[in-house]
Amino acid sequence: MEKNMIRVAVIFAALAATASGAFAQAPSQEQKTPEQAAQKAKKPKVWTDDNIDSVRSPSDDYLIQRQKESVEQAAAKQSASQTAPAGPTEQKPTTVQQADGMIAQKQQLLASQKEYLRTLQKQVSDPATEGLEKTRLEWRLKSYTATTQQTQADVAQLQAQKDALAKKAAAENVSANDGSGSNQP
Repeated sequence: MEKNMIRVAVIFAALAATASGAFAQAPSQEQKTPEQAAQKAKKPKVWTDDNIDSVRSPSDDYLIQRQKESVEQAAAKQSASQTAPAGPTEQKPTTVQQADGMIAQKQQLLASQKEYLRTLQKQVSDPATEGLEKTRLEWRLKSYTATTQQTQADVAQLQAQKDALAKKAAAENVSANDGSGSNQP
């Protein structure tokens, strides 16, 4: 029994020591609380454009550089297309002979485009062509079909310009003949 009482006394003493240690720490925690509150009261970091570079990864820098390059290339292409001399279809022929030459060039181009379209159609209809390759060929076929149609429209436009030049030349010849014939006695 005495042993039990000694055990109870030792346990009680240990609990008392633990409890007094906890109470002793409580006031010190209260003293640190204002310091902790002051630290918590510090303003959060405000991020600006000046320090955003420190947050970027190398892959972010790479993507930004690629975007800048693509924007610059697009701007260069647009300015080049605006300042570039007009292509053969945009140039108007000044003589019937010049119109004939331009029409011949366009018809030669049209013939090669049609031959390429036939080749593409064979490749698309080939049963061995599947998946991504077939999709790519179908896209190319659609694109070249539009290009061929534009070339056909260019040939028709050049033919109309040639006809207008022929009428103008005929009208000038008639007026030149009428003017020279009326001055003679």
